[in-house]
Parts: sequence; C-alpha cells; structure tokens
Amino acid sequence: MPNFRGQGVTLLVLVIVCVFVQVHGIGVVTAPPFDMNCISGFVSPVMSDVRIDEAHLDASAVVTSTAGLNYSYEVHGCYRFDLRNSGDRNATVMLAHAMTGSVSVHSFSLDYWTSGYAEGHTAVLYQSTELLGRYDIWARHSSAYHILNVTLVNETSVVLNIHVRFRISASADILNLGFAASDSLPWDNNAFQIIELSVLNKTLFEGIGFIPNTSVSTLDGSGLTTLYWELNMTSFAEKYVTAILVQNEYMPPHYDLRPAAVATVVVLVFVVVDVAVLRRYFTNHRQATEQ
Repeated sequence: MPNFRGQGVTLLVLVIVCVFVQVHGIGVVTAPPFDMNCISGFVSPVMSDVRIDEAHLDASAVVTSTAGLNYSYEVHGCYRFDLRNSGDRNATVMLAHAMTGSVSVHSFSLDYWTSGYAEGHTAVLYQSTELLGRYDIWARHSSAYHILNVTLVNETSVVLNIHVRFRISASADILNLGFAASDSLPWDNNAFQIIELSVLNKTLFEGIGFIPNTSVSTLDGSGLTTLYWELNMTSFAEKYVTAILVQNEYMPPHYDLRPAAVATVVVLVFVVVDVAVLRRYFTNHRQATEQ
C-alpha cells in the first residue's frame, strides 16, 4: 500500500518552500563597487622661513578614451604660489610634487616660471625617489618626486607658476581623483588656497561627487562640471580634496526570480505525480470492491 502520509508531508514541505521563494525571492547581491585612487600635489619635506601667502590651483580632467570600465584621462594642473621671504637673510623653500594611487600613470611633465618680481630668487628643479623630513603621510608612497628648490633673498616676494600634466587610466567603477591641500606647506597665517577642478565629458559619468563637502561650490556647464573649494589653510584639516568620478553606476542588491520559477515547476511535478498515484490507487480499490 502506498505511503500517502510520507507523500503528503513531502508535498506540504515543497509547497511551503515554493511560497517562501515566490514571496521573498532568492537574493543575488552584486559585488561592491571597485574604487581606484589617484592623489597628486605638492608637499614641503623641510622647514622653511619662506611663507606662502596664497595659492591657487586651476585643474582639469578630460576623458580621452573609454573601453568598458577602463577610462583614460589627461589631467592638467596650473599651480600658483605667492612666496614671500620677510626675513633678513636668504631663505629656501622646497616644493615637492608627489603622485600616489592605484591607477596606471602613462606620462608626466612639469614646467615652471615666475612672474612679478623676477629678481632676487633662484629656482632649481630635480627628481628624487626619496625624501626625508616632514611631509604628508600620503606622499610617502610616491615612486618619484619632482622637487623645486626656490631661494629668495631677504625681504622679497615672487609668484611661482607650475604647470603639471599627466595621463592616467583607471579600470574601475569609481575613480577618486584627489589634489593635495597639504598642511606641510609653509602657509602664512590666514593664508587661503583656492582649488578649482573642471571635469569635462561629464555625460560619460553616472555621477560626480566630491569630498569634503564644506567650503565647496559646484557649477554645471555645457559638458562639464566645476568644483570650487576656497580653503582657509589655518583651519582646514583635510589632506586633500577629491572628485568622485562614477565611471559605472553601482546597482543595489536585487532579486532573481528564476529560481522561484524552477521551484514552482518542481512542486507542480510532485503534485501531478501524487494525483496520478492517488487516482490509480482508488481505481484499483474500486475495481477490487466491485469484484
């Protein structure tokens, strides 16, 4: 005699599982977004009597090519440092450009010139793979430093302009593009630093964010977004400002209903089989009774 109790329990369990799966679904959680980072800017690894009264960075980032999640960029940075030596002797300031991060760097160039009072100072550019002394922790991971030594005679000022250009590529969901606002630089009291970053080809991004969100304003133009920070370096506590470029939209967790459909088919098969067994049993039972 068939075991209808066992078949009934099996059927009940399968029905419960099917209902649960259909109601809740089977969660398929996408992987968290993959970030890549690039930080660049100037630090000062040694103490100096030269002070920076004001600084300005006008930067831009433009996408030169895309291939899936692989974006290639050309980044320009035009720096201006207002340097002053108010002492009674010559003084030298060291400005070292560093670049760190997980992106691939394909090229780098640095040019400099002075404006304003061109007399009473000298500037020397050289490269090094090591620096000693006081500088921001993030810069210690740079593979090479481009160092400008600027010497000013007593009681002179000079405007130092530096043009940096590099090409990078990032294969990730998000690129964090940062620019140093280094507290290791010899800022004068109440010195201000203005950082203006324009991101071109903005339609290639799912979104553009920024860190920190204080002392910043944004301007959306035709095909570009401009981030503008005005920083009081006496009170600004961050190491750098960052543009968050979302190269690919990170989708939240979703539910795949295909397993629920499979479970439904399995349950229906068991139902059909159980009904067929029951009909055959009652048919045989009725025929035996009639005989």
